[in-house]
Amino acid sequence: MSQREYVARRHEAVASDRFPSNAETGEWIAVLNRYAPTRRPLTVLEIDCGYGRLLPGLADAFGGPVFGVEPLERIREAAAEDSAHPAVTYLDGSAARIPLPDHSCDVVLAFTLWHQIRDASDAVREILRVLRPGGRVIFRGWFGDRLPELPWHVWLQGAREAEQAHLPQVADVVGAFADARSGTGMELLAVERRRQDVARSLGDYADELWKRSLPGTRWMDAADVKAGFATMDAAVAADPTVGPISEEYDLLILG
Repeated sequence: MSQREYVARRHEAVASDRFPSNAETGEWIAVLNRYAPTRRPLTVLEIDCGYGRLLPGLADAFGGPVFGVEPLERIREAAAEDSAHPAVTYLDGSAARIPLPDHSCDVVLAFTLWHQIRDASDAVREILRVLRPGGRVIFRGWFGDRLPELPWHVWLQGAREAEQAHLPQVADVVGAFADARSGTGMELLAVERRRQDVARSLGDYADELWKRSLPGTRWMDAADVKAGFATMDAAVAADPTVGPISEEYDLLILG
């Protein structure tokens, strides 16, 4: 992926970013309570944090410090203003360039698709470098061998098949970390299927999809993508109030 493509996808990825509800924040706190080390406070890092919507809540729950690494200056500056917290720091960096010392983080969060991370091998090395012994890595995303039925699959014919064929499988991610550790212990602890309400209505959801970089579209013919969005718009015109709309995704916990 070129630098230009990466920057474009970063803008698309955060275009519909929103503040999490108290319930959503509570769900993430519960996940960390289940899988994170028991010591407190916890040092938490989110890679490609966008506007950092979740980080103040994690700082309150686990005592901080909490770090958000974000490569785009405009987004990082907005995060520092809109998601400010005394225990949260926003840093210029990426998955392959984390500006933190060795063994400084208890939990590393990557709420992004593995295939969108540039320089994956460098990212693995960096994540393991900053992770403390006994730490956890939590990925959120979709995997080709565990792909749920997603709302846009109804409209974008061929998207599901493209995603199943091209998205990494769970074993790809686990294997990358196991290889980097040379058998010293980084392994799959759990895979959790989660569901999240992402829009109040079909109309709101369609507005968000126009801004998002849907994974399957990068491997689809442009005419098929155009036809799929036209089908979506027709469904919205028929009844824009249907909702709420939810999506399923997986959490991959490594430790």
